[in-house]
Amino acid sequence: MDEFGMGSLGLNGFQGIATNPWGHERAPGGSSGGSAVAVSVGSCLAALGSDTGGSVRLPASYCGVVGVKPSYGRVSRHGLIAYASSLDCPGLLSSSVEDAALLLEAIAGLDEKDASSVDCRVPHWQQGLPDLGAESSPLQGLRIGIPRAYAVSELSPEVKAAWDTAAEQAREMGAEVIDVELPHTREALATYYTIATAEAASNLARYDGVHYGYSHREDTDADLYLETRARAFGPEVQRRIMVGSFVLSSAAYSMYFDKAQRVRRLIQEELVSLLSGVESGVHAMLIPTALGGAPLIASTESQDPVEAYLNDIMTVPASLAGVPAVSIPVGLTDNGMPIGIQVVSAAFDEQTALNVAHVLQQPLGVPTLN
Repeated sequence: MDEFGMGSLGLNGFQGIATNPWGHERAPGGSSGGSAVAVSVGSCLAALGSDTGGSVRLPASYCGVVGVKPSYGRVSRHGLIAYASSLDCPGLLSSSVEDAALLLEAIAGLDEKDASSVDCRVPHWQQGLPDLGAESSPLQGLRIGIPRAYAVSELSPEVKAAWDTAAEQAREMGAEVIDVELPHTREALATYYTIATAEAASNLARYDGVHYGYSHREDTDADLYLETRARAFGPEVQRRIMVGSFVLSSAAYSMYFDKAQRVRRLIQEELVSLLSGVESGVHAMLIPTALGGAPLIASTESQDPVEAYLNDIMTVPASLAGVPAVSIPVGLTDNGMPIGIQVVSAAFDEQTALNVAHVLQQPLGVPTLN
């Protein structure tokens, strides 16, 4: 995995990198790339991951598997090393939505050791999945929104075509598919990286060589803190700590962090209002998971590190709002790499997201490697 869960490509691992089984010269996605690879090659039926801004869903998309980010608070964060505490969410990867629903039942529920854990009934999600053999229109009565704000210029034509195909398939399965507006989506990426890096800088302050974690004891006490953090953290982790420390500084707090929190509230209210089914009547959204297929590892070596953050543009809104999202494989690019589409539903309504994903995965899912 990417060190401390920081990365969307799976190339920041302290122990080295995982490679994509669909093409070993390509990135597996991150931060939970190793889990996605393990499922993709059949080493396990399912695997755990952590999703802060897309770290389960992006590897799922790049490796052609199912990735589930549950609602924030649905699964305990106890035992998960904190990156950004208000965003971190344990998730899972599997080869089918049915397996994902079963595992989610096993890991969800209230945990007294986690203050963010929510006391909410855990449904039998697997039993609630539509019976595709018995129902000719399994999505009948559902209204699915297509937010055109996600049709950014960086979105590849192949992913755009797969998105349109998924929407048409949902329509054929009985759903009403409509365009919806999410005007604050364009601010989601900047908002996410402001908040996430600030929380990372705060959470990782404990790794100081004295109280917690690795310690470089060869130096004098004066140099211990500097040397420990310089040696123990990789370049991407150091970069995010530095950015986070800046946005939390007295000079920048009101300009960046405070404004980001305000915009986050707008994004959250926008999604909650849309998916509540009260005014809009929209029960779920369909959105691409990634801008394209898995990139070549070599092409990322000369990439501006900040440009790599653009990979998260499709996944961070659901994370900021704390709503569930399920990524499923729906096709292949021209060079044979998987394409993923997300189903997003209202908070603590994982059943709807899983149902739609289950129905769409059957006709649209890509072949497995194993």
